[in-house]
Amino acid sequence: MLNSRIAEKEKEYASICKLRDISQEMSKKLELLAERLETLNDGSEAVSEVLQNWPTIFESIQLASQNTEALVRVPHTLDQNQPLNPSSHE
Repeated sequence: MLNSRIAEKEKEYASICKLRDISQEMSKKLELLAERLETLNDGSEAVSEVLQNWPTIFESIQLASQNTEALVRVPHTLDQNQPLNPSSHE
């Protein structure tokens, strides 16, 4: 009877050791998962910031395309007698 009880306790001890090892492994995997989720969260915040800027970018493009006449500069033809630098008067 004592030998069977010892054998039972040895099995119980082996099971507890195995449970401890599995728990440690699971703990490491959960820590890794937490790190990856934090990285994912940081990345999604960056994407969110970029996406928040798109309406402003589209609005700027639309305004620029509507006012192309005001944005285009037409160069003046230079007269042969006219100086290149208009601020210098000789």
